[in-house]
Amino acid sequence: MQRRLDARRQRRKALQEELKEVDKKIRDNEIVKEQEQEQALKEIQVSTDKELTEIKEEEEAKIQELDDKYEQMKQDKLQHFQDRLRDAKNEKSFQDILGEYQKAQQNVEHELKKSKDKQRDKILAEIKARRAQAKAKAQLLKNEKFDQIEQNAQTRVAEDQKSKELLMENLKQEENEASINGINNQIDQNSVLMEEMEKKRRDEE
Repeated sequence: MQRRLDARRQRRKALQEELKEVDKKIRDNEIVKEQEQEQALKEIQVSTDKELTEIKEEEEAKIQELDDKYEQMKQDKLQHFQDRLRDAKNEKSFQDILGEYQKAQQNVEHELKKSKDKQRDKILAEIKARRAQAKAKAQLLKNEKFDQIEQNAQTRVAEDQKSKELLMENLKQEENEASINGINNQIDQNSVLMEEMEKKRRDEE
């Protein structure tokens, strides 16, 4: 009898411990969800920063390439003036050619500036669009990750809640059985006591 009581007591204790653990998991679920969201944000940020850095480097390279291209075009257009300056016969001729060179340089720079600015604006617009696309992609990925994390959290809560309800049902059943057994034991003890009293009464007669 005592062995059965001890075994039942151990079962109730084990169920109560499991119930505490499930309650803790339910309470901690929000913390777990926030940790998963933070980790997802870090991963997305690292990936986005890397992409934006690559875009910035590409922008700088394209602008430098554009500058070099138009600088070479300018040099090509003015090359014959440099040749004339080199071949000038005297100081007056050199100064005359230099004056022509400086005027031609201004004209060439003005002539090339419009075309260069147009191409520069095109590069900057493309880079701006790529930056916006990278940020939009990051936001979309964040939404997808957070939706998945939320679904996982809800699944965990539902499973933990179901486990809790089952444990509470089992614990209630154990307590009911313990209560019934306790009543039965009391009845048995009373019956034994009454039998002993009846026997004593008969013996006295």
